[in-house]
Amino acid sequence: YHNMQEGWDYMIVLKEDSMPTVWKEALALMKINPEDRLRCHWGNREQVYSWANGIEYEYMAEKVKKKEILNVVICYETWKEDHSRTIGGLFYYFCDELQDIKFIEALQLLIDALKTALREKLMLSKEAISEFLDYFMSCLPTFLKEKLALCSCES
Repeated sequence: YHNMQEGWDYMIVLKEDSMPTVWKEALALMKINPEDRLRCHWGNREQVYSWANGIEYEYMAEKVKKKEILNVVICYETWKEDHSRTIGGLFYYFCDELQDIKFIEALQLLIDALKTALREKLMLSKEAISEFLDYFMSCLPTFLKEKLALCSCES
């Protein structure tokens, strides 16, 4: 964190359940910006750093609403320990077999499932579903709207 007005820099460490709105936006940005990632090896350990910049955080201090722009860094660390009673290799074997999909593809699958549910369970017309989805899209955070706009231009 860098505060230009006060002239200080610092980094804080948070648990995953702290500042849930910041975590939610940071994780979403990290998924759609995989280039913001660094993989390091240190002995038998692997560290993967992911980051998201420019996250707006609002809070109350002394009955005054304040806003900060935060940058979030997450480090996932893994290592392999060989032990005769573990089956960790089996876990990784099956994980490697699963196909990865892009975040935007997953979002499109969810939107398609929502359309089907609205049509079949609530018996909504195509026009009503389209109106609802337009409203839903307008409620999405700006960074998602931008990514969805890019994807619709590419297809």
